[in-house]
Formats: sequence, structure tokens, C-alpha cells
Amino acid sequence: MLALARWDGNYASTAFSLATEFSKTNRVFYIDNPFTFMDYVRHPKADFILKRKPAILTGKDPVKKLKDNLYAVCSPLMYPINWLPSGRLYNVFHRINNDRVSKTIEGVINDWSIEDFIYINSFNPFYHVHFPDNHQPALKIYHSVDNIEQSNYIHKHGIPLESKAVAQADFTVVTSSHLKRKKKQEGHPVYLVPNAADISLFNEVITTTFERPEDLPDDGRKVIGYTGNLDHRVDTGLLKKVAEAHPNKLLLLVGPVGQKLKPDFRPLEQLENVIFTGKKKYTELPQYLQFMDCCLIPFRVNELTACIYPLKINEYLAAGKPVVTTAFSEDLNDFGEVIHLSSDESDFLNNIDISIRTDSAKLQESRVEISKNNTWEDRVVRFKKIISNFSQKEQ
Repeated sequence: MLALARWDGNYASTAFSLATEFSKTNRVFYIDNPFTFMDYVRHPKADFILKRKPAILTGKDPVKKLKDNLYAVCSPLMYPINWLPSGRLYNVFHRINNDRVSKTIEGVINDWSIEDFIYINSFNPFYHVHFPDNHQPALKIYHSVDNIEQSNYIHKHGIPLESKAVAQADFTVVTSSHLKRKKKQEGHPVYLVPNAADISLFNEVITTTFERPEDLPDDGRKVIGYTGNLDHRVDTGLLKKVAEAHPNKLLLLVGPVGQKLKPDFRPLEQLENVIFTGKKKYTELPQYLQFMDCCLIPFRVNELTACIYPLKINEYLAAGKPVVTTAFSEDLNDFGEVIHLSSDESDFLNNIDISIRTDSAKLQESRVEISKNNTWEDRVVRFKKIISNFSQKEQ
């Protein structure tokens, strides 16, 4: 599996979660999104560089065992080319980068005597891997997890490259209903496998008693919370209205603020009842969730978020927490009985009070039960069924 998200990245990754689950029954080589020469110049002493240094500089020992059946593969440094305009120069360096990744993968195939394998490209269309004639994958699958057209950085070259990746694949797997409709327009088979969550981790909110985080005041106020990246998807204006409409509650924002978006969040920083914790480890999230009385998904409603099936909805539900969300994705309708789906800002603000006031042990149990249907184990079962059915159809 070649993925855009790295195995040791700061955030939960659909690709790596799937790879980890696949590795319980299959050997999986997880090919990291390669670093560029510019990454190395900017962060020469960073841990993520130092731990890969031999592989990225010399190409030696590119494979690292993460656990039984799961291996990370590191390619040499690539040329940074996203800044280049489309055209001959970009195509030359794109081909060089492709060859470097392809050579790494070919080396793994030869060194590990791999014969029968399936290749999955998870939202990294910038590398079109060339396999040796005698080592072609049984299937090529493209995995779309987001709307590349709406991604500020990668849409520049990503749109045509993704179309090519879809065309080269036997079929595409997507994570949302809206993405499925978009990819069907390209005329190739498309299947839906929604995101899931590490249910056992977030069940710890119910089964374990955590100490109150030091950065969360213990002053008796109810806590409205959000976990995740504070990025361009988040409606900062709506969050400000939440804090102002609920001055007797704390608004707890657990996650990093994007560097370019810090000015957008400054009005929130000035409010007494808003707390920014900064970046936290994924495994620390249950500790914060345990002290939240209501969990938010305050996403903007636009073409970008319409394609999102948020990981966090199942994380919140697995923790048994009330969920208040904007109506940004049609897939949220599947959770209608256990979440508060808000039609507008006023509805969103009112639903916070309603969700806290009406919460009960019975509702908590219902949320947890729903989350049990949305595990990575279930998603891999679906993925394998698609592979099996497609293979039989081709035969």
C-alpha cells in the first residue's frame, strides 16, 4: 500500500488503520509518502528524518518491521516539484521521482520474494508505480479518501494525476457517498468503504477512570469539546458563537491549529471560556473525551466537507458521548438516531443544550452499540469482499 499519510504521522490515518487491520491476515508493506530534499534541508535533526536517514540518503535498509506482518517501506529523497507549473520540466522530474519509488518497491519485491500481491494506492496519485513485467500485481486499487479538487496544496497537479491513477486502477474504493458519485463520473468501477475508528481505544472512556487533564480547569462548568485538526474544515465563526452563546460552559479544543489559520482562531483565544490544548497524541484523546459533556463536529458546509466521512464521529460514539454536528455530509444521516444533526447555526447552538440535558445511560449505550458496527475489522471485511467479488467477475 502506497499512502499519502505516513505510518508515524501525528494524526489518525485511514490508510494506516486499514493496513494494520489487513496485516492481521496478510503480509502488508506500507510504502511511506516519500520525503523530499527540501524536507531534509528544513528538518535535518527531526526524529522523523533521523529514524529514516540511511534509507532516504543511501537507499539501504528501506524496510522496517512495525509488527507481525506489517512493514514500513521508505524510499530515497525525492525532488520537490509541486511548486513547478505543469509542463515539460514538471513531467521530467515527476518521471524521475516515479522511477525512484518504483525502484524501491521493485527491490522489496525481489528481496522478499513476493509473487502474488495486490497494490493499493491510498490517495497518493503523485506516484504512478511501474512494476516489472514479471511482477505485476493481481489487482491495482485506487483509494480516494478526500476531494482532491478542494485541497489547497495538492489540487494543482493532483487533479489530473488522480484521474490517471483512477484510470490505471482496476477499481476505486471511496470513503463517502459524495465521493462515490464523483468518481463514478470517470467511468470506472467504484465501491464505498466508509471510514471507521479504533473502537477499543475510545471505549476506554467508559471502562477506564482517567485523571483530569492538567490543562482542563475543574471549576464545575460543563465541557463542550472538539478533538482533531483545527484546520480549514472547521467553521471558526460557528465556534466563536458557541463559546459566546454558552458562557457558563467551557469550550475545549483538543488539537493543533494550522500555521496559516492561526489568525482565524485568534478571536477564540480572547474568550475566557475557550481552551486550546494544542497537539495531543492519538492515545491521549480518550482522557480528554471522558470529561466532555458534549462533542462537536463544527465543519463548514461546502464541496470539500461534503466528501468527508469523519473518523471522529465513531470515536465520539464509541466513547458514548452526545454528538452535535453541522449537516456537512449526507453520510451523517446514517447516524440520525444517535446524533444531533443541525440544519443551521441556531439549531447547532440549541442542540448543545439539548444534548447535555437529555443525555442518559441508555443513550450512551445506544451510541456505543452503533459504533461497534464501524470498526476497522468490519471495513477490511468489506474491502476483501469487494476484491473477491471483482476477481470472480473478471474471471
